[in-house]
Amino acid sequence: MSADQPHRVLLRYDREDDRDAFLQDFAGAFSIDSYSSDQEALAAIARGRSLPDALVFITTDTDQLLTSSLLQQVSDGGCCLRIVIGGQFSLDQIIHLLENRVVDRCYAKPWDINLVRTDLFAATMSVQDNAGPTPVESGHPKPLVLIVDDEQSATKYLSKQLMRMQDRFETRCAASAQQALETLHQEGHRTAVLMTDQRMPGMKGLQLINEMRQSYPHITRILTSAYGELDVALGAVNQGRIFRYQKKPWHAASLLPVLDDAIAQHHASRQKSEQWQFALAERFEGVRERRKAALLRALTESPSVPWASRDVIQNFLRDMDAISTLPPGASHFRDHSPEALDNALVRGLRAELTRYLEIPLTDAVPSNGTLPDAIQSALDVLLSASGMSRDHLISEQDEDVTTLRLEAGKNLHLYSHVLSPMARVSSQLLKQQGALLALYIMAQQQGGQVLLQGGQQRFTLELSLPLRAPSGGSRQP
Repeated sequence: MSADQPHRVLLRYDREDDRDAFLQDFAGAFSIDSYSSDQEALAAIARGRSLPDALVFITTDTDQLLTSSLLQQVSDGGCCLRIVIGGQFSLDQIIHLLENRVVDRCYAKPWDINLVRTDLFAATMSVQDNAGPTPVESGHPKPLVLIVDDEQSATKYLSKQLMRMQDRFETRCAASAQQALETLHQEGHRTAVLMTDQRMPGMKGLQLINEMRQSYPHITRILTSAYGELDVALGAVNQGRIFRYQKKPWHAASLLPVLDDAIAQHHASRQKSEQWQFALAERFEGVRERRKAALLRALTESPSVPWASRDVIQNFLRDMDAISTLPPGASHFRDHSPEALDNALVRGLRAELTRYLEIPLTDAVPSNGTLPDAIQSALDVLLSASGMSRDHLISEQDEDVTTLRLEAGKNLHLYSHVLSPMARVSSQLLKQQGALLALYIMAQQQGGQVLLQGGQQRFTLELSLPLRAPSGGSRQP
């Protein structure tokens, strides 16, 4: 979706006053098509040949949600956030909707504008997981089901029953939310399902789900309770993004197919996330190449940076290209055009470079190794951005060259650079990258070089400069 296209929302409503209220709250931020029946909405989807970013179903008759052909066909059709807003839900209705996997959020009327808006904006940035089960590959560890309840005898008994009934997954038991988090810290990489009771001493089940969801988003979440707490169930759906709400007491025979489905959901979530990341990485590769060409052209042809040779800019871009940063996300392709961002990046780098390159460079580094002011200034910016100063540099000299390198164990931190995925151009990025590029240019003008070594955002820096400038090596501002 391009930056100037609003997010598409399909609204299914029963009452016109609900439709009018929803349009008043959200029409300014979203493109909303509204329909008063399932048939009209399905016909519109068929004509458009694609799903909207989100489906919102507002009804006073929550029973009809259980048999809605619109919800069922949208759920079968692919990735689309499904929000239902009703006058009054029962716990059994929520359980049924979750079991049939036809909703992602359930809100009671009147709706919270901020919550719904947040969900709608997030719709195009998340991957809905509706794919079928993915088998565990041979040689891989079995997936783990983590059962959390302070009634330890019940969890141990359930665990033993499940292990006797199948050999597709393993189980672990935790007697508290804190113990569950410790288990996830050790075995989160292979945990597929977390099933937790709600009422436990200390941290409650929903709190545990909300906390672990941030660090382990692909673990399928099931909340259980012996109490019919409707507000807890709604919070678990809307905040905890649970897969199921399971009533107690537990029965291993009825839980087993639920856990199998939950593990399949886990595999599907991981698979879709990997596919999504791969697609974004491929898309960003084109952005990166265009940006690289734009920077090379703009910086080597700019009258404001007359000393930047093509070779030194290429060396700088090559070194930046080798630095791993966070992978691209959907937000990097929204709310801006790549061309506008590249232009802002070029303008900012030119301004930073001009600040350094207007300072005259001496024709040579004095024999005592004192650096020119412009080089010292660029080094200060780079070092301070990583919490260091020139006191962390070691200076070595031989007959012709002075070399500065970072102390052992000290590293430059480059979390982002000019070829990284970015949604905006920050002043901090421009300051750091401008200083580093200026250092490349000035080192070349002095007949020296900059060497970066390392990876994964941590690098050692080495700057070598001749004590006597090469013939014709000086420049004037």
